[in-house]
Amino acid sequence: MHQGHDGPRGVVGCYLNVLGDTPYARLYGRRADEAIRQAAADSPDDQRWRFWAGNVSVSRATWEDVGPYDTNFRFYGWEDVDWGYRLWTSGVPIVIDPELATTHHAASDTTAKRIQRAFYSGAARDRFERKHGRDMYPPAPEPSSAWTRLVSGVAGNLSESRVTRLGKAIDGATTHAPEPLGRRLIGLAVESSFKAGHERPDGVGGAL
Repeated sequence: MHQGHDGPRGVVGCYLNVLGDTPYARLYGRRADEAIRQAAADSPDDQRWRFWAGNVSVSRATWEDVGPYDTNFRFYGWEDVDWGYRLWTSGVPIVIDPELATTHHAASDTTAKRIQRAFYSGAARDRFERKHGRDMYPPAPEPSSAWTRLVSGVAGNLSESRVTRLGKAIDGATTHAPEPLGRRLIGLAVESSFKAGHERPDGVGGAL
């Protein structure tokens, strides 16, 4: 916790995810992990609440002012982002400190696990937006490019059970796939699964 002349601070030390030696980790996971840390480091002051997760710290007084985490987030994630947003709106600035990054042995070391969590995370984001407003995150781009049309098309056909089957199929297909193709397949699955959960949260029956 940083406490300077200007008052309290919330501090974030991002994840350094440790992933197993899998096609998902090699083709997509490690690159995505680095990209998130870079995005956090580059984020402006008023956007750092988006990265509130992992190794975070505030004073006891600040914790008591903001209140506990919201237990109504019952799918995957976003209770921490919600708390970071509440912290920021209470007037407490947030610092991203790269020196406080901590290792984290990630459970999502396969495409099947990662896109299942993406699906549940999409549903949890819907909960966040219902609570705080749909303008907290920029709206998804209109399906004007081939990629966004593809993501929308795949998402439109995904359900909770189909996400699981898709992930297992991609894990098998990417074992010997060329890197560019494997990376695109996994990225498509992650983005489509998140979009499906976000657009149809009422159909999500599981929780992690």
